[in-house]
Amino acid sequence: MTTPSNAAARPRRLRNPLQPLVVIVRVTYYVALVVFLIAAINLLFARGHSFGWHRGTACLTVPDQLMPPQIHTMEWTSVTTNVHESRVCVQYANNHQAFASTLANGLGLPFFLVAFGLTSRLLTIAAKGGVYRTEVVSRVQFLGWTLLAGETAVAALRTVGSVHLYNDLVPEHFNGTFWAPFWHVNWTVLLIAVALITLARILREGVGMREDLDGTI
Repeated sequence: MTTPSNAAARPRRLRNPLQPLVVIVRVTYYVALVVFLIAAINLLFARGHSFGWHRGTACLTVPDQLMPPQIHTMEWTSVTTNVHESRVCVQYANNHQAFASTLANGLGLPFFLVAFGLTSRLLTIAAKGGVYRTEVVSRVQFLGWTLLAGETAVAALRTVGSVHLYNDLVPEHFNGTFWAPFWHVNWTVLLIAVALITLARILREGVGMREDLDGTI
């Protein structure tokens, strides 16, 4: 029989402060993964030939400075004008246009999945064994470099796809190659990447100090 004094003396189990964050990141990751799979299935099977590229819709947002004063749209092409930009779409894109549209518009979600997958794994390891571990430091550093290199690569591929799609969808486009108006990077992602790399260096020093302290005890 358990007495009240024995129940009071029983050690209270502490809640891991990282566990709620692990759950939130993991749920977000799986939701985004389901959305990506649905979009991929739609791309592969719902649009027709050539794994969904042929007869698909390709769209591009064009800055005002790159839009000619008068544009004569091709067949099956529509133009929607906003305040500072125009959106040009072709309803029945060929494979080249569809591939360029994928580069221009379709790389954000896969990159998001990779980043959240790495973050989920990092938080799971940290929640189980603690933050000041060599494995955690390595994963924080790897996540930072992945974000930095990945965002740069996504921005470069997005720019390449946008330029090629612009040359196809705007017949009266200006002579020359205009990379700068289509070059966009997410500065928030880059700042997070630099912060993670810096945090990894700080944690590495902390791990070294902890190992030195454990060695003196």
